[in-house]
Amino acid sequence: MSQYVGGAYRLDPFYRYDSVPEGGGLYRLSEIAPDRFFSSAYYLQYYRRTRLCDEVGLLAPLPGGSVAHLSFSRLDKAGPYRRRELRCLEHHSPVLLELLQIYCIFRQQRSARDRRSEEPQQLDRIIGARAEESLGVSLTRRETQIAGLVLQGHSNASAALVLGISHETSRVHRRNTYRKLNITSQRELFALLRDLL
Repeated sequence: MSQYVGGAYRLDPFYRYDSVPEGGGLYRLSEIAPDRFFSSAYYLQYYRRTRLCDEVGLLAPLPGGSVAHLSFSRLDKAGPYRRRELRCLEHHSPVLLELLQIYCIFRQQRSARDRRSEEPQQLDRIIGARAEESLGVSLTRRETQIAGLVLQGHSNASAALVLGISHETSRVHRRNTYRKLNITSQRELFALLRDLL
């Protein structure tokens, strides 16, 4: 958990999901994860070690643009959710979403006096800044964007769609990023940046 709270959460598909409707929703990890998430270094080197085999999350929009996330996770030994269980969660999700929103809004209001609001940084900005500070490597904005998408499990084609660029351009940026960081794979990228995030 400390590794997750310390920075790995930035690669979590539930954290990265940005298409939550106004009333919130219930999502299964497999529905919102990038196309190659389950073969990504994040999944293989971190998520799989949690021994979770399935995850369903409630995502509830909050005032100010943040989103609350309540996870319902299943360990390997319990097996994936069955249809009956998913239908039950879907049936109760409107009430659960409302309770989650009320709870989080109450907590936000209660602690607003005690904390300074801080603009959340984009993953690519963090990667760029940390690569420069810790590794002495200067990446372009597009290279940091590609690195962030690769860490989330996006393929070159999927990253190209997200960024609105060609597949070939995406491939070139990825190759340049790897060259600058002196690595050759997604696994090495994750290992290199894991402690920086």
